[in-house]
Amino acid sequence: MDGIACGRLMRMLKVQTAVSSRFDFRFWDDRIQFSGEKAQTEIQQAIDACDIGLLLLTSKFADCEFIRANELPWFVGPDAKPQLSVEVEAIDYQLDADVNDKPFRHGKHTWKACTGRQQKLFVQGLSEQLEAFVATLEHSADPTSP
Repeated sequence: MDGIACGRLMRMLKVQTAVSSRFDFRFWDDRIQFSGEKAQTEIQQAIDACDIGLLLLTSKFADCEFIRANELPWFVGPDAKPQLSVEVEAIDYQLDADVNDKPFRHGKHTWKACTGRQQKLFVQGLSEQLEAFVATLEHSADPTSP
C-alpha cells in the first residue's frame, strides 16, 4: 500500500510542480526495485546529485534498515543536505528529530487520510511549500542577499 500511495502522491506532485515558473523540479524515486550493489550505487549517485531530499514518511520508510543506514544520514545532522519530509501516513516515528520536526500535512491530514479534492489540496500545498523551501535555500546561498 505504501507504494501505491507514494506513487499517486509523486505523480500528482510532478504534474503540479511542472508548471512552476521559478524552478525546474526533477524527481528521482528510490522505490524502484533494485538489487545488490547496483541499487546502492544508483541511490548514492542520486543522493550526490540532488539539491534537496523529499522524504516520504511511511511505516515502511521508518522500518527500513537500509534507509536508516544508507540514506537518512545524508539528510540529518549539521552537515546534512536540505530535506522536506512529507507525512504519507501516521506512524510511530522512531527517526531522527531533523526528519520528524514538522513533516508536511494538509492541515491535520496525512496523505493517506485525504481523498478526492483533499488530495489535490494536499499536493497544491506541498508544491507551494516545496517552492518556498527551495527559494529560501536559493536566497541563503546567494552571498549578495541581505
